[in-house]
Amino acid sequence: ERPPVRERPPVRIFTFGLGYDVNTQLLDRLAEENGATSDYVKPGEDMEVRISSFFEKVSYPVLSDLDLDWGSLNVYDLFPRELPDLFKGSQVTVLGRYKNAAETKLQLSGFAQGKRKQMVYAAATPARDTDDDAIPRLWASRKVGHLLSEIRLHGEDKELKEEIVRLSLEFGILTPYTSMLVQEDEKRDRVVLDRVAPQRSAGGGGFGGGGQAGPAGAPGPAARSSFEAKQGRDGVDASVAIQSLRIAVKPYDETSSSKSQSQSVRRVGNKTFYLVDGVWTDSLLKKDQKTTKIKYLSDAYFQLAAKDADLARYLSMGEKVIVCLPKAALEISEAGKDKLTPQELADLLR
Repeated sequence: ERPPVRERPPVRIFTFGLGYDVNTQLLDRLAEENGATSDYVKPGEDMEVRISSFFEKVSYPVLSDLDLDWGSLNVYDLFPRELPDLFKGSQVTVLGRYKNAAETKLQLSGFAQGKRKQMVYAAATPARDTDDDAIPRLWASRKVGHLLSEIRLHGEDKELKEEIVRLSLEFGILTPYTSMLVQEDEKRDRVVLDRVAPQRSAGGGGFGGGGQAGPAGAPGPAARSSFEAKQGRDGVDASVAIQSLRIAVKPYDETSSSKSQSQSVRRVGNKTFYLVDGVWTDSLLKKDQKTTKIKYLSDAYFQLAAKDADLARYLSMGEKVIVCLPKAALEISEAGKDKLTPQELADLLR
């Protein structure tokens, strides 16, 4: 459901942090509760350029106190939760989900020069649209950023943490709670995915901390202290990383500071794959899930590719791929089935 509309303060409080000796939790909370944003100028960055760019933007407000009426469209999980003011040269991008296909009219309203303005736009939403694979991941990035911000400002919550882990693994988003580690499964001679704390990227600016993972996928002590830090480099880096997720307008792997992350994670269609011991592995694979092995470039391989265009894209990732289907999991490898009967093919793709 749509979040309740909160009465906005008459003024906006934009906060700036200069250097690392700042209380990021206080500055972030001030900005969030007063309809604005926080920004940080790190040592070595040009403070005058950043601040002058900020004032140049906010000096020309176009529309304030925005409200968007979605008509007959049943929307939920909208991000940002509250629409920011619109300034000259900027744009507001809203990402969310909807429950019903509909042809409706959207009404955007706000104040311009003290007067209420309304704009109406026709809109149509399909029951299913796969033309832009980047949109689901952008939405997931924003939701993860929002949930991380809630935890950082208001304290850890089990349900929020579990939702962050779920979205992170499904969409390949690096957080203080998730990363990938190859472990040997003693029950089966194959690799599995497990959740551990991430390492700091060489360039900084991401979620810091290393060390071993805690129980039940919790981050290790170093990662937890970095994420919870209120001051210092870790605090600023965590705040900047969360903010970049909350306002994401590009696919996550294009904005990530970690090159190794994009080399080991791929988003193909509506699926995320992790490179595990040389195998591109579907993020939806369960630890003890059995797979049907198909020989690479065999008749069976091409039978599957010819039947489903999306599956063909997944199979083309390399010689070793594990992909989860609604009723089965396929494992492309050097050895496996050479041919499939019509019934076997139908069973796999049903």
